[in-house]
Amino acid sequence: MKIADRYYQFDKNYMDGGGEFNKKTANPPMDGFAIGMYETNYGNLPLNWPKYDALVPYYTEQAAETGKVPPSRPFMDNFNLDESCDLRVAMCCFTDAVNSKAFVPNAKVCHHDLHPSQRSAHVSHGDAYFVGGGTDAHCVGFTWDSQTPSDPFKANMLYEISYKYWYDNGYIRNVPGAPMCGCIEKMPTVTTSKCIELDPSNTQVTYQVTDDGAGGVTVSILSSNVAVRDCGISLEEYHDRSSGATPEEKAAVTEKILGDTCDASTMRFFNSNYLVPQVTDQYDLKPADRSWTQVAGQGTEFLPLANYDNMVEREEQFLRLLMASSTKIVYRKCGDCLPGFQDIYYKRINTANYPSPEFLDLFLNHWAEVEFNEFDVDFELYSDYTAAVNRDQSQKWQYHDYTDERIGFPFESGPTGMSECQWNSYNPEFQVCGGYYAPVTTAFYVDS
Repeated sequence: MKIADRYYQFDKNYMDGGGEFNKKTANPPMDGFAIGMYETNYGNLPLNWPKYDALVPYYTEQAAETGKVPPSRPFMDNFNLDESCDLRVAMCCFTDAVNSKAFVPNAKVCHHDLHPSQRSAHVSHGDAYFVGGGTDAHCVGFTWDSQTPSDPFKANMLYEISYKYWYDNGYIRNVPGAPMCGCIEKMPTVTTSKCIELDPSNTQVTYQVTDDGAGGVTVSILSSNVAVRDCGISLEEYHDRSSGATPEEKAAVTEKILGDTCDASTMRFFNSNYLVPQVTDQYDLKPADRSWTQVAGQGTEFLPLANYDNMVEREEQFLRLLMASSTKIVYRKCGDCLPGFQDIYYKRINTANYPSPEFLDLFLNHWAEVEFNEFDVDFELYSDYTAAVNRDQSQKWQYHDYTDERIGFPFESGPTGMSECQWNSYNPEFQVCGGYYAPVTTAFYVDS
């Protein structure tokens, strides 16, 4: 039975946190009409774990290309009982609600390894962590094992925390980089989770077994009533008390559902990925007490061209700012550059004439000796702001080079000699230097 009355890609998009059901404007009673019909007419039937015959040709083709044996059952990626649900725990974590519903978070999301859920994030490898003690989410999940009646009805509990949770509560959207719903191995690390379980006292299924006439039997359902309920405790507590989970499995689940704040787990996550949290002023404006007007930027200092109707307007603004500046200083900030090149101050000494009509473009893409842009005649370069203001000749750059007009500021110029790959280019075609990327986090400011 198709609960949402759709198809594999719709279900996958929904479980990943996308699709039309996860829009703020979604209307569960209307958009989820098929779910409402299922609830009214069949809501107590046993369900099957989601698998899709439409995936068989894909798996077969993939196996032919890789030489691997195709999966025996066509499960959705994040719910593959044969490959990725060994801990027998599934969970959904929502981050928002439709416009007609209120979102009530019950957990914090700490961090996430993108690789296990790469088909949801569409990124092969990567890590995400969430500052400030984690980001808000509402998580709900369940566990199953062969020693309890939960195993045959795990699909009903999956339906309860996914489509029915959306239909009843309007909760939507995934944690960035993670699936919205999946087996716990695929999900982000969270502080806690709500728990649901099978309600044995209200669950009853009567089967009919008949001879199929060929030496086998046919099993059919005569009547059924499947019910779930709140566990009364958190999912991590519930799993820890489970008699069907080994100590190793319990430890693995507590690595994903902490039952504690994010702090210690996030630090272990940092350590395992060789990340060292620290504060740096490498990307700060220098000196910080000046008033700077940004005129260009890329990377983390990105300044969109959409702020301007065209480059002519941008050039005109740059020239107006520089002419009005009391110090006549252009500052290039480069967080990716080597020490000595992270802060460069262009001091204009010819204030009567300026290059035109593409003065700013000289800095961005085509550093060249054109009329009124001659080193030591029209401008000087410094690594220190005060030295630039005072034109301290002992700190002035001694070497200048603009022999390649395809490259931006300052090409291979340097304080005392030639430099390599410390220039910028705002043209992607010329952002590679010696087989490596040239600095891409750069910005230009005019001293106001």
